[in-house]
Amino acid sequence: MSVQEQTSLYETTIENAELEAALESRQSLREKRKDLNKRIRDAEGAADRQIEELELGEGSSVRVGRFLIVVKRSEAKEVAFTRGGDLKTQISLLPE
Repeated sequence: MSVQEQTSLYETTIENAELEAALESRQSLREKRKDLNKRIRDAEGAADRQIEELELGEGSSVRVGRFLIVVKRSEAKEVAFTRGGDLKTQISLLPE
């Protein structure tokens, strides 16, 4: 068992097996998602490169199996918004 440094003067430690199990499950899924997101980015890149090789022009529409590829231009636009204030809860993994 390793000892973790205190991260805050007001930090407390609680024993709650149900919450700890939920947090462990959350962390496991987050780690799987991280790997899956990388695999998705790689697959998207491979598909994008192959689509670029087709040299489709603006307005083109091509069917490939169950997929439809449409090439169209999107115009630049300015986007602005305001986020409302809220109470945030941060959950992070302590170093081992």
